[in-house]
Amino acid sequence: MVRIEKNARIILLTLLSVLLAVFFISCELFQRDFSLQDELLHTEGKGVLVLQLKDNIVSPKTLAPALTMEIGSFDIYGEGPDPLVDKFEQRGITSASISQAALTPGEWFIQVDARNPNIDGDPDSNGTVIGRGETTVQIDAGAVTTTQIEVIPLSGSGELNLVVQWTKGSIADPNVVSSLTAAGSSTAIPLTFVGHPPGNPEQYTYNNPNLEAGYYFLILQFLSGGDLVWGTAEAVRIVAGELTEQIFQIN
Repeated sequence: MVRIEKNARIILLTLLSVLLAVFFISCELFQRDFSLQDELLHTEGKGVLVLQLKDNIVSPKTLAPALTMEIGSFDIYGEGPDPLVDKFEQRGITSASISQAALTPGEWFIQVDARNPNIDGDPDSNGTVIGRGETTVQIDAGAVTTTQIEVIPLSGSGELNLVVQWTKGSIADPNVVSSLTAAGSSTAIPLTFVGHPPGNPEQYTYNNPNLEAGYYFLILQFLSGGDLVWGTAEAVRIVAGELTEQIFQIN
């Protein structure tokens, strides 16, 4: 009888310990959740925005500008219902997810600028803006709103400069036949190369200072008296405000 009471007491103490452990764990979990909500929603009548940044800027192995197209950081700007008062900015963000608390309820315009790493390793440089993303989002009082922004390369025009060189006098009746096709298009645009010096060239050049930013497919053929001597096919990237240049040496 004593042994049974002793065993029952052990079982009871064990159950009590388990219940206490569950209780304290529950309290801890509740406290963590409460602390998180208190941190984000500490301002009554305000809302919270969580941004998830999607990088759609590819650094390609193609003919491309010298400008580094790798993202080093993001700058985030927001304007709310009253742009003179309701605004925020966060600079130098290296995380793909950020939050902004205490936002006035209503419609907010959000802009994200992507910068490449510090130029030449200079710690005082913020890098060059290479991409941008924009969106509008509705902020509600006492709520956390999550949205995603896709960051893409800047729109605009860039410059393409192509040079074909060979040893003077080594090619009889030289000529260049070339075309450029925009990504997603089936229309090849003929490129006109100009000889330098005129009349007795040792190089041909093509220049377009106002080519729309994007990807292109280049076909280039070097002819001698109508016969193919050399040729290449290259992917080309044009970046707004930047120069893409390539010199082809024909031996």
